[in-house]
Parts: sequence; C-alpha cells; structure tokens
Amino acid sequence: MKAAVFKAVGRVEVEDYPEPVCAPDQIKVKVAFCGICGTDMEILEDEFGLERGAPFPRILGHEASGTIVEVGSATRLGYKVGQRVAMVPVAPCGVCYFCRNGQEQFCQSGTLYSGAFAEYGVYGEGQVFPLADDVTFEVGTLLEPVGIAIRANELGHVGLARSVAIIGAGPIGCLILMTARQAGAIQTLVSEPVEYKREMARELGAAVTVDPFNEDLEAVARESTGGLGFDTVIDCTGKVAGAAQAVRLAGPGARVIWSAVYSPEGEVPVNANDMYEKDLTIRAVNQSPYMMPRASKMLSAVDFSPVISHIYDLDDINKAFDDQKHGRVMKALVRP
Repeated sequence: MKAAVFKAVGRVEVEDYPEPVCAPDQIKVKVAFCGICGTDMEILEDEFGLERGAPFPRILGHEASGTIVEVGSATRLGYKVGQRVAMVPVAPCGVCYFCRNGQEQFCQSGTLYSGAFAEYGVYGEGQVFPLADDVTFEVGTLLEPVGIAIRANELGHVGLARSVAIIGAGPIGCLILMTARQAGAIQTLVSEPVEYKREMARELGAAVTVDPFNEDLEAVARESTGGLGFDTVIDCTGKVAGAAQAVRLAGPGARVIWSAVYSPEGEVPVNANDMYEKDLTIRAVNQSPYMMPRASKMLSAVDFSPVISHIYDLDDINKAFDDQKHGRVMKALVRP
C-alpha cells in the first residue's frame, strides 16, 4: 500500500509499505481521510518530548475516517465489512488501575493504531466508531478533536449564559467555540493573531475577536465583561504566554483550562494571592476520556465542516505539513 512513512525527525517519505495485517481482535479500515493534528507536527519536529524514543520508520496520523474492509473473528461489537467509521488513536484497556478508577486517559496498556497516513489501517474495535449517514468522511475525521472540545468545555463548567474567552483560534479553539455555543455560552471572546482565523471565529459566532499583537487583549476583556473577567478561559495555544494570559483574563470563581500540549520546560507564573482572591480553578485537558460516543452524536448535531479548510493527496503530505507549520491552513486533511 501507499503510505507516508516517518523516517526520522523532520523527514517524511511517501512510498510502498507493507499493508497491515488484521489480528483476530482488530478491524481493518480503508482510510478515506486523515487530519493533520498539531501533535503530528510536534512529533515530526521533535518538540515537547512527544517523540519519547519511539522507533523509526513508522506511520502517524490518528484523526481518521474510512470504510471497514475486514473484521477480526474475535471482535464483539458487530461491525461489518463496508461500514463507514471514524477512528481514534487509543482504546483504553479497561482493566488497569487507571481504567478501573475512572481515569482512562492514563491507561497503562491501551491499544495503539497502525497509522492513518496510509491507504489502510488496523485498529482495536474500541478505537472504531460508526459514522451516521448524515456525517461525511471529511467531518468524521473530527471525532477525536470534537471530543477534546467537549471535555474542555465541561472542565470549564461552560453552560447557559456563561462567559467564555478562548485564546487561539486554530482547529481546537474553533471547535471549543462551537461546542461552547451549543452548551449555551452567549458571551464569547476569541483571541487570535492570524486574520483569517479571527474571521473564522467571527463566522462561527464569537461575539468579540481580538488581535493580541495589535490590541490590548486584557483591556478588551475587561470592557466586554464590565470589568468582571470571564467565567471560563480556555487556552489552546500550547504557549506559556497563552497559558499565563488565560489566568489574567479569569474573573472571580472562574475556571481556567489549558487545552493544549506544552513544553516540558514551560513554567507559568501564577500569583498565589490572585489565585486566593479570585478563588480560581486551573485544569488541563489530557485526552478526552469517555467522550467519544457523545462526540459522535455531536457530529450529526452541529455542522463542523467550516473548520476543514484544505484537503491534500497523500503525495502532497510534505506540502500539507509545511502549510500547517506556516499557518496557511485551518484544518488540513490528507486523502490516501
């Protein structure tokens, strides 16, 4: 099969690669589309320690959709050849300490995936979710990111008539905005330096958008909340400056959510007295435990397609990575 093979840090080559073999407890899928995630870029460029010594060569790509072509004899959920599905990167084992303690995001032996920047992939059946007839393959790739967005909003206690500030209007930031509005948030601010991303946030319903490089974000935030600060502030930048600014935008009793991957060396200065006086809560989003069934329903309920801006053939994956790196795309999909 044709696949984009990660040969080394910074090096991806499209080549013929052995087609993965479906084990009895697995499902084999012909991949329709696979989204480029920020973590794919970070692994490619060896940022943040995400590489963790994993061996090369290998195939990445985890935000995927496709059609089942083989079902292992030991599977139990009744999937059928020809069924349209979306796939996620990890299925928790269900039996380790963390899984049995309601913390599947820390699973010690979850099922991994064969990589979806390829014509075919194999998955544990816990990684596979049916696509409704009204959900396209393109939108199906957003299943896992939508799960992240739902969890960020729930950790932030976003609800009816709540005020929400989102720092960073990339794909995750926009999905968080869309799900926040579905949850009932009506006072929304999005901070984003890239003009077309700010415009996307406005089109998706952000009440206020700010260019933080040319406007005083904290002044705008105070004005838009009558000096109170926001009930929920969610940083999606992966930058220490964004995480710190999220704390400063928070109002009394607010929840600050860091919904990104940050550098292991990143330290955020937080004033302890401000934490005390505002009675703040700071949480981070590490994956999206128990969210996939609900995220799957959201794909039918909300039109997430505006977030998808570009589709590349597999042969053009290096151009896709370059466009992603330089901020020329919102959400890029690769078509094997």
